[in-house]
Order: sequence, then C-alpha cells, then structure tokens
Amino acid sequence: MPDIKHFDPDEALDRVVRLFWEHGAATTSIQAVATATGLNRSSLYATFGGKRELYLAALRRYVRDHSDRAFAFVAEDGAGLPAIRAFFAGLIEQRCTGPYAGWGCMVVNAHAGSERDDPEVRALLEDHHERLRGALRVALEAARTAGE
Repeated sequence: MPDIKHFDPDEALDRVVRLFWEHGAATTSIQAVATATGLNRSSLYATFGGKRELYLAALRRYVRDHSDRAFAFVAEDGAGLPAIRAFFAGLIEQRCTGPYAGWGCMVVNAHAGSERDDPEVRALLEDHHERLRGALRVALEAARTAGE
C-alpha cells in the first residue's frame, strides 16, 4: 500500500525555499527545516531526500517561481530597453522592500556560497546564467530593431 502524505509537499517546499533563501544552505540545518515546515525528519527524507536534494529542489523552485517569470517578461515583451529597465527596477524593489528585503537573490547567494561547488548546483546556476543572457540578448535585439 502506498504511503499517504499527511501534508502538502508543495507547501512544505515553499517554506523550505524561503528558509534557504533567507539563511543560506550552509547555515540551515535539517532541524531548522523540520521546525519551519512542521514536519519530522523522516517525512522530509522520505519526500525530498537529504539536505542536498532538498536544497536542489528549493533552488529549482526559486528559479521556476522567480527567475523564469522575469526572464519571460524580458524576452517575450518585445519592449526592448523598457523591459530591461523594468527587470532591474523589479530586482531592486524586491531586494529592498517587502517581505524578502535584505535576502538578496537565492541564485546569487548560491554563487557566493559553498553550495556552488556541488556539480548539480553548478549546472543549475550555469543554466540560469545562460537563460538570463538569452533573455537580455532578445530584449537588446528588440531595442536595436526599434532604433533604441
């Protein structure tokens, strides 16, 4: 008989994203994760794997929820320079005000932390960088076409 989860893994992962984003991978313990999610360690391990796998899932979720949407706005908007300005203004706004002020960017934090040495984290960071470059390239090409 399959194991029935008595919690929502997506909701738990959202809490884990915020925890790793605010405190970083190196300083966030599994006990801190258990406390933040209200789950015991065995439920966390059974659902997500160890701390490394949990961090990778959280980083992927952060990229999906934050970066992907922003990259799509920059690349698909066709607005050129205004899209780039809005992208950077949004980054500054999110990093300086609201509930996530002072947390920085989870991707940048990963680049600065020891987790960057993990091959899977490194691959995710490199993919993120290439997609950012691609989105900006599309916006700059739109700007050139528009004579900006």
